[in-house]
Amino acid sequence: MTALDELLTDGFVRFPDILPSDLLTRLRQVTDDLLKEQDEAVRAAVRSQGSMIGTMAHPLFAELIALPAALDTLKQMGFSDPTFSDGYIISKPAPLLAL
Repeated sequence: MTALDELLTDGFVRFPDILPSDLLTRLRQVTDDLLKEQDEAVRAAVRSQGSMIGTMAHPLFAELIALPAALDTLKQMGFSDPTFSDGYIISKPAPLLAL
């Protein structure tokens, strides 16, 4: 099964080793910090669906969105001119049900 077939069948594809470990470390720190900044009232209001923080909340996400290795992989899948319109960091505290 090709990556494109997997995307069409499952709705997602996992590509190991595209994201540099230093970028992953920085993304984890930034997302942890953004989630910690949410006050308790916001967390309580979104408890059932989980937090959804827009990718415009921090400039580091631009680096992720424009990552050359990821864009090259999309091109190899047949997406010759990928674009980005919106994204969210979704966090749902355990032990709530999956999204």
